[in-house]
Amino acid sequence: MHFFIFKYFNIIAAILLIFTIQPLYSLQAKTLISAQVSLLKSNNKKEADRLYKQGVNEYQNSQFQQALITFQKALAIYQKIASFSDVAKCLRTIGNTHYQISNYSQALNSLNQALIIYRDIGNSQKVVYTLNTLGAVYNQLSQYSQAINSYQQALVISQKINDRKATLITLNNIGTIYQSQSQYDEAIKYYYQSFKISKEIGDSEYIGASLNNIGIIYDLTGKYYQAIDFYQQSLAFTKSAKNLKEQGQILNNIGLVYHSLGQYDAALKYYQQALAIRKKVSDRVGEGRTLHNIGFTYSNKKQYFRAISSYQQAIVVFRTIGKQSSLGNSLNNIGYK
Repeated sequence: MHFFIFKYFNIIAAILLIFTIQPLYSLQAKTLISAQVSLLKSNNKKEADRLYKQGVNEYQNSQFQQALITFQKALAIYQKIASFSDVAKCLRTIGNTHYQISNYSQALNSLNQALIIYRDIGNSQKVVYTLNTLGAVYNQLSQYSQAINSYQQALVISQKINDRKATLITLNNIGTIYQSQSQYDEAIKYYYQSFKISKEIGDSEYIGASLNNIGIIYDLTGKYYQAIDFYQQSLAFTKSAKNLKEQGQILNNIGLVYHSLGQYDAALKYYQQALAIRKKVSDRVGEGRTLHNIGFTYSNKKQYFRAISSYQQAIVVFRTIGKQSSLGNSLNNIGYK
């Protein structure tokens, strides 16, 4: 009898051993698996971040087609590990890249996907910036009502979250829509509102941008010397902000005014300054446009071989970066010669 009890006890002990050790083993296994999954996810995140950074560098060097390939690789990883904020960031950057090379339908597709995610995760600031980029795309497509709608949504949100920089950017962008429709009084009204806020927050870069845009309106309305005055003020602020890319844009704009005044040598002087800066900062789109403008100026001076040379250089740049609309303009002008 005692033997039976002993056996029974051991059986119970064995059963208890099985049921106590087994969960411990499963917990250890689960912990190990969880750690391995976390490590794998962390490694994947690091690789995606590396690819994204590489894509940004390519974008900044105007290697837009290569940047798109790199961003797509990063996007695939972010989607795999369900890093939603990074997915949205990558989609927005892909949209910006398509915008740069005039692939507007692809830009809209990526930006709208990013917008949905940013709204879902409650990132109001990124919603504002994505809406602003969408507005810019609609502007290029001449879909002005959609552009204004995007900007108005962005304006409401930026004011609600008290993001003054986003507000001044949005006001500026609304001005560009009215400018595109030749409603210059409305455009300059928004540019001045943007200028006022940029002064209040003391941001030299955006003060310069607002002054540049006011200068564009004076240029477009034939008030050339007022335009030059605002461009020169803008140039001073962008130099203070050490924004070389904007300096290149403003110098190019000053060249355009002197071209309109028929002062071709002065125009060329500013174009050459703009070209040097744009090459320095790898602003290939800007480089191509300035080369095109130089060609146009030489054409007006009846120096046709120099004009053709400049157009050919512009064509090489636009082909390299895939800027088809600008490429067509340069090809058209060189054909005209």
